[in-house]
Amino acid sequence: MRKQTWKAAVSAAAIAAGAMAANADGEPEIVVGTGETYSVTESSVYRFRHYRFKIDNCMGNRVGLQISEFRLLNGDVDVTSLRSGFSYGEGMDSNSGQVPTLAVDGDVTTKWYTLNGSTSSDMSKCWIQLDFVDPQPITAYDWATADDRYLTDNPNDWRDPMMFRLLGSDDGETWTELDSRNIGAKNITRGTWTGPYYALRSIGRVRLEGGVFEAQADIAISGVSLLSGTMKIPTNRTVRIVSDESVSGVTGSLVVHGTLELQGTVFVHSLSGEGTVKGLSSSGDYVVLCAESGNNSAYSGHIAWMGGAGLLKTGDGEVQYTGYALCDAPLVVESGVLKLADTAPCFRHWRFKIDDCMGGTRVGMQISEFRLLSGDVDVTSLRSGFSYGEGMDSSSGQVPALAVDGDVATKWYTANGATYSDMSKCWIQLDFADPQLVTAYDWATANDRGYVTSGGLRSDTRDPAKFCLMGSDDGTAWKMVGWRDIGSKSISRNTWTGPYAVGAYYGATSIRGGVLEVRKDAEFASVAQSGGEVLVPEGFTVRLAAGGTWTTPLVASGSKGRIDVSAGTVSGAFVISDGSDITLAASSLPDGVTLNGASSVTFAGNANIDGMAFHIADPKAANASRKVVVSSEGTMTGEPVFTLGAKGYKVKQIASGGYVVYSVGFMIIVK
Repeated sequence: MRKQTWKAAVSAAAIAAGAMAANADGEPEIVVGTGETYSVTESSVYRFRHYRFKIDNCMGNRVGLQISEFRLLNGDVDVTSLRSGFSYGEGMDSNSGQVPTLAVDGDVTTKWYTLNGSTSSDMSKCWIQLDFVDPQPITAYDWATADDRYLTDNPNDWRDPMMFRLLGSDDGETWTELDSRNIGAKNITRGTWTGPYYALRSIGRVRLEGGVFEAQADIAISGVSLLSGTMKIPTNRTVRIVSDESVSGVTGSLVVHGTLELQGTVFVHSLSGEGTVKGLSSSGDYVVLCAESGNNSAYSGHIAWMGGAGLLKTGDGEVQYTGYALCDAPLVVESGVLKLADTAPCFRHWRFKIDDCMGGTRVGMQISEFRLLSGDVDVTSLRSGFSYGEGMDSSSGQVPALAVDGDVATKWYTANGATYSDMSKCWIQLDFADPQLVTAYDWATANDRGYVTSGGLRSDTRDPAKFCLMGSDDGTAWKMVGWRDIGSKSISRNTWTGPYAVGAYYGATSIRGGVLEVRKDAEFASVAQSGGEVLVPEGFTVRLAAGGTWTTPLVASGSKGRIDVSAGTVSGAFVISDGSDITLAASSLPDGVTLNGASSVTFAGNANIDGMAFHIADPKAANASRKVVVSSEGTMTGEPVFTLGAKGYKVKQIASGGYVVYSVGFMIIVK
């Protein structure tokens, strides 16, 4: 069992009120009442002279175990090289010469490998240890995969660690468990850091009953009850909440300027700040914003799940989210108003960071071009400076500058080596004299080494698979504003692959009630509606991602924007409500368009509406103008079919501005 050790500074009022209590599980619980402030200080960070990385099991049948590197982190600083000593369990040497010291030599092309045998089968001896002269503060640890024997190879010889722990000791004899993981059996790219895995001191549960809890250090909490009061996470601090039901209660507030990491569901009355809320689990968890009627709040930070968790809006109040990308997190609206506001990022420095390529062995990475877009304008040439990560030059002369020379026939290529294998250095940077507004970015494939589908995955596939865009005001402090994982797929050579929207990509979105108001150009992986409305004001575009599905769309009254579903599939009738004037781009509309009241639809570009069904459910519901307009930005061809109530009418196209008059003065204008 993990040793519960914690230190904190608490106000005199909190001490007098008896802030410490015990929860139902007997763990320490901090109760913060009205008027009290509880602050956790730097003393809560782990500081030991000895750290031991203990591997309890690997993904395969223990024929062997291996890692290429191990490291200890204090914040963003790798402190592994500061060690004064190194040791390992008895028998953990390998008869192939791939000894434990190769796990801390700073090179992911070497590895520590131990055979399964009389010693390796006793996993109690499977550890490596780093010693320091003085107690060394650490907040996280990490390990990197080696060059072979992974999940797609021989299943009897999978060598990646699956169950592992980090232990700390003051004397090298008595050990405290700092973190324990079971990551399961999964494919991980070779020569890749797999974490970081946070080792934050646990302080048990926090129960807010009207007071303020402030984290002045990186900490782990086993749960939070936000009955009322405020939890504050300052800039550059990380709070990790690790229970299945991590934050309960609906009247408390979260103010996040640092990083909040969650394993479980958050119930919160209001969310504010400009930090990062990050999900740790793979599915089913949400930040639940229970904003009731009359309670409006705004959050300008980054909600950054890379998996199945997301943001759920309940209550009749309004929440405005103006932060950067939700990545691939689901977005759910049950009631009230969730407003996605227009906040395109504007920075002087922009960095395109590549985290992984499509090739399984990272023989090389390449792109032919990169560009930044502000609306439809390419602003790449307006840069005042250009730089790139250390070692990202290529021995073949295909240098990073060729990625911004405006020519897709040239390319930036970096070979695999001591620097390329450290993906933290795989970036290019564009600098501007003044802050530059960016709404999207894009990169183009190069001339060769594409994904091969007929013969399987090419070992030398060089296209980026995972990448992000970051912005900075000073070139030092960076904020991620867009992240993508496009997987391994065949893309034509010398082809632009995006554009990728900045700060506005959302995962599977579900609208069950209420209103989702999109006041920014945004892209959705998919949209499914069982109720509620989508409101797209004039000047903004909502786009469906390639291959996505928009199910039974409902557009709220007053929408004047653009909805582009041409890259995906529409399932169900597209409903345009009274007072809306929508511009629609669609490859097909199998169930046609339902126009309620005096609304209109404009088709983007040229449109063939031959045989397309337009449903006017109740013509008498139209307002005083008594008309529905169907038009196109370009040339419209074909004869649509209109249904008024239960009766169908075929309307022949007439001259622009013409109209057909039906009974009771109702008009349908086709132009």
